[in-house]
Amino acid sequence: MNSLDLLRYTLARQFLLTQAGRMEVVSELCGLQAQFANNPRYSLLLRANDFSEATWDTGLIKIWTHRNTMHLIRADELGLYLSAKDAAGPFTESFWGIPVEVKPFWAHFLCEQIANGIAEREALKDACRRRGMDEALVGKVFNGWGGLLKEMSDRGMIAYAPGTQKRFILPPKPQWMDRDEARTLLIRRYFTHYGPATAEDCAAFFGYPWRELRPLLRQILPSLQEQDGYYYTGELAPVSVPRCLYLTGFDPLIMGYKNRDRLFKPRDRRMVINEAGIVFPTILYRNQLRARWKKTPGRLTITPFYPLSNTAQDAMATTGRRLFNDRSLQIEFTKPLQALEKGE
Repeated sequence: MNSLDLLRYTLARQFLLTQAGRMEVVSELCGLQAQFANNPRYSLLLRANDFSEATWDTGLIKIWTHRNTMHLIRADELGLYLSAKDAAGPFTESFWGIPVEVKPFWAHFLCEQIANGIAEREALKDACRRRGMDEALVGKVFNGWGGLLKEMSDRGMIAYAPGTQKRFILPPKPQWMDRDEARTLLIRRYFTHYGPATAEDCAAFFGYPWRELRPLLRQILPSLQEQDGYYYTGELAPVSVPRCLYLTGFDPLIMGYKNRDRLFKPRDRRMVINEAGIVFPTILYRNQLRARWKKTPGRLTITPFYPLSNTAQDAMATTGRRLFNDRSLQIEFTKPLQALEKGE
């Protein structure tokens, strides 16, 4: 399959051409990556036919899921994702350096505080100090890479609230499943909505150890359609690719694949993903990613990879105003990234 065919086959499956309800989108795309709070909101703005600024995050929570990264998921599917991580069970030793014997006490204490409305990180730190936690332990429990809070999230005790508010909530009690049963369900969703994709794409998306993923793929792949090493469900239906289409930061269409040739040329990777691994909001124009975008109140800033024609600029501006439902939105085109890299 060539890159254009792969793009054409994928767009509709990703709800970018035919939208669906937001809960279906979140579920079928195996969650939305959410290190940056606005990314899942924009992802749903692009894909959900029932998107509303007031209610877009209702029924959703954030936890660490596949690739051990923060994702927005449906609260009623918490058990599915945690089971796939194989995170059930009592607290054990970990590299956070927290004595295992104190974890249950402080986990229970933190849950009590969250239940009583003390839900923000700094407020929880203060509550722990008042309860007698020394500063060394505070640093470990609230480690910036996760600490005890992550271990609690992995066990379904707490979750992050969706949206831009950085606070914790007590989620519904997870319904635990067999690990491989949960992974099989997610893998089938993957090939349904990210396919055509290779086994290597699937492995990169979920980040499960290959020794654990290989036997599942051996069971699943024969039941899928296959062409040139790409797997998918159903029939391939090429669609007409819109001239211009916006994608959000860490967009599922970008995060879904190890090989991203369907979206951009290898030389342009640095334009889409920086050295720190940040995936920028981008604009697909004439079948390739060609610009970044940034939304601030009343303004949309577009940074092309290379110089754009007036036709391309008009299309990007028109699509942006339509997407954000604001005809008066101020559009600013900056210097192309190519020129900035050369110091022009």
